[in-house]
Amino acid sequence: MSKENFNEMMKRAFTENKAIGFTAYKFTTGGESLHAMTIWGAEFDEEGYVSHIYYCDNNLVDQDANGAAIIRLGITYDENPAIPSMGDVAYTIQLPKPFGGSRRTSLITALVLVDLRQDIWKQAFGDVE
Repeated sequence: MSKENFNEMMKRAFTENKAIGFTAYKFTTGGESLHAMTIWGAEFDEEGYVSHIYYCDNNLVDQDANGAAIIRLGITYDENPAIPSMGDVAYTIQLPKPFGGSRRTSLITALVLVDLRQDIWKQAFGDVE
């Protein structure tokens, strides 16, 4: 996912109150696979680009007493050597903590924006804040 598309979609999700799903390549163990998770927030750098995300990974529920955790994760941008014509693309920066090993990056392959359907919630539960 290009740097521009990633940042445009993240900003749109926050301004339009959308839920955010994402997939990352080589995320869980560094193996050749995709993993889907949810984004709950983000930090932006002085140039307006996402520098960190707050995400939830259902594979880590056993590591938190409440059964879930929101984790802060760095974002970096670099050329994808497999597709240099895309320019800079978004990567996660993973520290060695729950998986061990050395620091690594994972390619963010997709964002999915989903309407929160607050109209349905309001109809079912009234004015709940």
